[in-house]
Amino acid sequence: MRCFYCSTLSNGRIELSAQEERHIFSVNKLRPEEKLLFIDGEGTVVKAELLKDKSFKILDITKVSEPGIKLHLFVSPPRKQQMDQIIEQSSEVGIWSITPILTQRAVSIPEKGSDNSRWNVKIIESCKQSHNSYFPKINQTLSLDEALKKIKGLNFTSFFGSTEADNTVEVDFKSPASCNERNIAWFVGPEGGFSPNEIELMKANNVTSLKLGTAVMRVETAAIVGSAYLLNTLSLK
Repeated sequence: MRCFYCSTLSNGRIELSAQEERHIFSVNKLRPEEKLLFIDGEGTVVKAELLKDKSFKILDITKVSEPGIKLHLFVSPPRKQQMDQIIEQSSEVGIWSITPILTQRAVSIPEKGSDNSRWNVKIIESCKQSHNSYFPKINQTLSLDEALKKIKGLNFTSFFGSTEADNTVEVDFKSPASCNERNIAWFVGPEGGFSPNEIELMKANNVTSLKLGTAVMRVETAAIVGSAYLLNTLSLK
């Protein structure tokens, strides 16, 4: 069943943007009596039937509960195309929030608000494709130090990737005290990795090194592989 975006679902109405109307009637060429889904990015999912007059009959409205595991990605942004890929795949995987961070070896420093419009389009399209009912939140860019202070204040369980870690980390995620209701931070450095000083700073702030393998991954690969690993590991606990 094809999925589309509608911002008015929480009010029990289907009011489409011109772009979504084009997707439904011109691109996908849906016909009367076909069923389709609508999401608003805030957990509301509507199943509807297309009528002959191009209106919609609502068949079901569901409010999807927020996930029990919320993965917060803190990433030193790669260049434009690679960062776009991270945004798209984060939306498909189910990452809860994305925070660009400034690091010593950063290769790209996004200007405030410069990419928001483009990223929002990519989030919507990726969530429609994956039927993800919650859009990831894009936070303002922070320095690494500011990000560490933020997660410390929120008491997140936090990790960063390292091929030099002794082994994969075992955490008792069954205990609420150990995972703060399963809010998890995943830190990904720039091309060239975090500097030695940054690694020591993260360790001093209780960010645990996590080994995902022996290979050195690209930023966009590490961001998604690490997030998917943590989300899958937690879901099995």
